[in-house]
Amino acid sequence: MDQQKTKKCPYCGEEILAVAKKCKHCGEWLENEVQVMKACPVCGEMIDANLTVCPHCDELTHFSDIQTDALTKEHSTHMVESTEDDKFLYCKSCKAKLHMDSESCNSCGDNDPFYFKKIKRFENISCWGAAIVILGLLYFANAYMGFRLNISPAWLEFVCFMVIYIILFGIIAVIIRRILFQSYIRDYESVMHRLFGDVGHPSAINSWKAKVDKILY
Repeated sequence: MDQQKTKKCPYCGEEILAVAKKCKHCGEWLENEVQVMKACPVCGEMIDANLTVCPHCDELTHFSDIQTDALTKEHSTHMVESTEDDKFLYCKSCKAKLHMDSESCNSCGDNDPFYFKKIKRFENISCWGAAIVILGLLYFANAYMGFRLNISPAWLEFVCFMVIYIILFGIIAVIIRRILFQSYIRDYESVMHRLFGDVGHPSAINSWKAKVDKILY
């Protein structure tokens, strides 16, 4: 004998026969219960909205959970792929796809495939140049202009001196970099932008700029 269809009592939640008019567990009458209907997404027949399997075609009558899980998984996979893809750039010499932290290209042997080493060299020169300029200015001001902070105690004078040094260092380093090297960096950016367009990944320039900003600042 086929197993009889059941449903849950809307009052106590216990399982009862689908044709029951009164709950055998809590004694509530079910004649006034409004049955909500829905169309089966597979065969189109109208069935009870609470059913998960259509009695006409024996197919699942709701896919929301399945679709949500699938979409969530697809979105998570896409996000992982996008995040991973942001870490890869293309060699300026042979267009090989490389991790942006690669020191050299395995395909063509280019030891600076993204210009990062040259830009780092510009940064080092700017820093050393700023340090030399500041020390020269301070020596000149102290030896020939009698520059003194004259702050007591001595440790406070030292702290003030270091604050002034750091501020001047940052300003002069940026000035040196912008005067001497900014045009080179713009040229490199232009080359990489064209390259990323050629390989069909123009948005990679954003990752390249982010790496350059990290090097410079």
